[in-house]
Amino acid sequence: MQRIASIKLSASLPSPSTVLRTSLCLLAVLLAACAAPATPVTLSADETSEPTETTTPLPSMTPTPPPFRIIAYATDAVIDSIIPYPQLTHINYSFLTPLEDGTFNPINNAWKLQQIVATGHANNVKVLISVGGWGWDKQFETMAANPESRSAFVRNLKAFMDQFQLDGADIDWEYPDPGESSQNFLALITELRAVMPDRLLTAAVVAYGDEYGPGVPQKHLNYSTFIT
Repeated sequence: MQRIASIKLSASLPSPSTVLRTSLCLLAVLLAACAAPATPVTLSADETSEPTETTTPLPSMTPTPPPFRIIAYATDAVIDSIIPYPQLTHINYSFLTPLEDGTFNPINNAWKLQQIVATGHANNVKVLISVGGWGWDKQFETMAANPESRSAFVRNLKAFMDQFQLDGADIDWEYPDPGESSQNFLALITELRAVMPDRLLTAAVVAYGDEYGPGVPQKHLNYSTFIT
């Protein structure tokens, strides 16, 4: 008779009762886990608040306006006590009149200019000398067209400004014409700027576009005074 090897499965497979007990135990564990209270989680103030968007401010595109100026023209006939210094930023003392050779006529009431400079500086007001004025176009034209007389004008004006401790000069040439006259004006202003780089240099120009306005180039000027 042939022998047939047999394997007892009872050692490897659990009985139905064992499977039932195991299933019941697993079910009990799952139910217990579901019934256990959840552990509270505490959030910080930053975590509980609504998220905020952080933006980097863009630089302002609005240009900074130039400083506001209140300018008074004071003639040699002015009474110093009536000048409202606290309400002013600049005073133009007028006029120092030019000659064709680059020299100047003597200034009227030099003592009054000295007084205005002293009082103005005490009130933080800048004082300039206005050179020329209406009716001195011929002298300007002749002087500026000649390099020698133009250089003499520059030297003499600087010496005058140093003597009276002035803050700048207002070139009141009324008016250089477009073309060669305008270029002579520019040459004059360029030479003045070279010898007084830290002082104010301004010009009186017309306030509307007539035949004279285009003859006043703005290069090297701090600002212009418009005549209306």
